[in-house]
Amino acid sequence: MVSPMATATTMSARVEGGRLVLPPEALDELGVHDGEMVQVVISAEGLTIRKPRRRDLSKFVGIAQTEGLPRTTDEYMREIRPR
Repeated sequence: MVSPMATATTMSARVEGGRLVLPPEALDELGVHDGEMVQVVISAEGLTIRKPRRRDLSKFVGIAQTEGLPRTTDEYMREIRPR
């Protein structure tokens, strides 16, 4: 079952060689392309397939302060390892 926010659409799918094959219309509705990952939820009600949400992390670019921190992993490891 492909389930956008406000509506639900029921379509048939088949199993081939242990893989669930979804019709192109289902993939289009989800906005999923070949090779992309989907989220599969199995519950008492059945199986739900969702396209994972992508988070926009651009607002966090440059937020971390690096002043005073070691510049390389090696420098950091030398700093924290007991001598």
